[in-house]
Amino acid sequence: MKTAKCDVFKSDELLYFFVGRPAYKKEAVMEGEYWELPSCIIFDFEISTAKRVFPFDTGAFSAKRYPNYISIMSLDDFEINPSESEVQRAIGAFFNSSRDYYRLNPISPEKFESLHDIDATEEEVLALHRLIQDRSKRFDDRRFSLEIQFSESFNFREKKPIFAIFPEIYMTSDSFRSWIDLYGIELETYPYYPMRRDYYYSSIYEKIDKYYRDRGFYEIQS
Repeated sequence: MKTAKCDVFKSDELLYFFVGRPAYKKEAVMEGEYWELPSCIIFDFEISTAKRVFPFDTGAFSAKRYPNYISIMSLDDFEINPSESEVQRAIGAFFNSSRDYYRLNPISPEKFESLHDIDATEEEVLALHRLIQDRSKRFDDRRFSLEIQFSESFNFREKKPIFAIFPEIYMTSDSFRSWIDLYGIELETYPYYPMRRDYYYSSIYEKIDKYYRDRGFYEIQS
């Protein structure tokens, strides 16, 4: 996986990932061919090698797709230290558990206020909590999905995928099956139906949810 020139951080070539959730989705209101359908690959790697971490999709922030109470602030004000403890702390600040994070089910405003003594100068924290709770159709779950940026390309031999979801037609390919076998990737597939491409996202979310549950990845963060 190679880095590419970034539209937001224009001086950098980057790879983008989201922590724990298949949050990067394209508009897909039409039917499509199988190669247009969504896929997801999950990696297990050290977050400390990341260049930057943010609590949302920086592309959406830069394009001013978030509400004014977020977009009037500086993007730099939301940057998180790239360490596992800080990422867990960010999740624990807004969610009761990692499963609540996965399902974007935040702590209630009442509990949030009782748990955190937020100073008036910490408006970024309050704005984030408000954004997470926004259930309108204006924003998808990228409004709080921890975005990790890497400045180096990934070699699959060094950073192996641990789980992947693809349309089942790929299993007819010898080269695809060889790639799966070579890296020992646990694979789930889904069938193709004549329906809108965005309808397949729920299948991916469900399969990842089960994968996390079966392996005990859901733990209380706070």
